[in-house]
Amino acid sequence: AIILLLSWLAVGAISTHHFAGLLRRDAALLTGATETIAQQRLDTPLSGKARVREFGETLTAMEQMRLSLAQSLERQWAMEQQRRLELAALTHDLKTPLTVISGNAELLAEDSLPAAQEEMVNTILHSAIRLQDYVAQLRAMTAEGAEADQKKETADLADLVCGWRGIGQSLCSAKQIRFQCPSVPKLELSVYRTSLDRAVSNLLDNAVKYTPSGGKISVSVVQWEMYVEVKVTDTGKGISESNQAAIFRRFYREEEVHEQQGVGIGLYLAREIVTRQGGYIKVVSEPGKGSEFSIMLPTK
Repeated sequence: AIILLLSWLAVGAISTHHFAGLLRRDAALLTGATETIAQQRLDTPLSGKARVREFGETLTAMEQMRLSLAQSLERQWAMEQQRRLELAALTHDLKTPLTVISGNAELLAEDSLPAAQEEMVNTILHSAIRLQDYVAQLRAMTAEGAEADQKKETADLADLVCGWRGIGQSLCSAKQIRFQCPSVPKLELSVYRTSLDRAVSNLLDNAVKYTPSGGKISVSVVQWEMYVEVKVTDTGKGISESNQAAIFRRFYREEEVHEQQGVGIGLYLAREIVTRQGGYIKVVSEPGKGSEFSIMLPTK
């Protein structure tokens, strides 16, 4: 009888130990599944199969919840992407007409006008500048989030420059600034095209802002051994040596012309974009003698 009792106890201990092991393994599966969902790794299927039926049913329910969350977030992400693209397109389209409005207002302000009309022109000019600030902020918000989603594409240099030429001509005509853009070398580049267009557009916009009527702005391209240099040159007021490093800082604005500047993000974004392209941006300028901004893009 004692031997039988001891046998029963031994079998019970072995069964208890085995079942406890099963519970520990299944509990570990549940813990792992919980951590996967909590860390938002929703693209990772829950692994393992529980031995205990109740734990298995819980794991199945958690897997279904993971799939539902993943699909919901994917739909939400797609909607956010669409809204961001629409907002980016709208703010981009607003920039040119606002520049035209402010440019024509500046031309009117140079004429001798009756006091009442002069006040109206100044109101138009300052309102246009404020709107340009708001648009610049919107562009920054959409641009920074969109950069990481872009993929490089092979683009013909001539096609790129054709687009930049159109932007330059449109911006310069509003202020009666001469614009030049000679022919370019035959070359293909691997670039983030939309971002690069934005960077060059920011440089052109900046050049127009500080170049008076009758001045000249040009876009030219020089091919070096390992780089292509895109130069935006103006005959504007120039930049002092002490400010040349600071102008690429975010929200930087020169105090003496504070009321006529934007929010100070155009050059900052241009530098960020060019850096992501694998290149760099530099400036050569002298007060009263204009500025030359160069985007250096790797050819390979």
